[in-house]
Amino acid sequence: MINIRGYLRGIKFHIALSALTFLLSGVFGYFYTMTYPENASTLIDIISEAFRPIMEMSSPQIALYIFFHNTLLSLVAMLLGVALGIVPILFAASNGALLGILAAVVRERLGWAAFVIGVLPHGVLEVPAMILSIAVGIKFGHETLNAALGRNDKKKLKIELLEGLRFFAAVVVPLLAVAAAIEAFITFPLTLPYMQY
Repeated sequence: MINIRGYLRGIKFHIALSALTFLLSGVFGYFYTMTYPENASTLIDIISEAFRPIMEMSSPQIALYIFFHNTLLSLVAMLLGVALGIVPILFAASNGALLGILAAVVRERLGWAAFVIGVLPHGVLEVPAMILSIAVGIKFGHETLNAALGRNDKKKLKIELLEGLRFFAAVVVPLLAVAAAIEAFITFPLTLPYMQY
């Protein structure tokens, strides 16, 4: 078992850094898109084409696909945090920027209501889950640096890795599972009217 509340207290700085990176990247992505809309529209069209096969799946299949996709990406980004936390920060920045780009494009094409409906229902769980996994990855990088500098031993690093994995399994995975179900069974049906345009 893991003391979730205690673990959260131990990574509060890393959570703040993760959330700030995500937020600032989102703002950058939004205003970049407003300045250079042709570049962002091309990117969104490429992503839309890549996800087109999902539209032919049933809701349970979509939920499973999204869950395993998001869980795998979050887990890999978190584990690669041992490389001084660089990968998780890049993961936060890229996802934040992509959300900002999406916000600008959808707002321009369909209005704010379409963006809110398409993101908010599942995003209230998916985004925090992602931010938490990134924070754990940054913590891994912090502890790896401490071990490299001799501030602590490898045993402490191993304990930190195990605690992070337990936290991921106990908190992040359930959040991603519920978010995937909401996206498949609620968000997708709500956004279907907008997809006709």
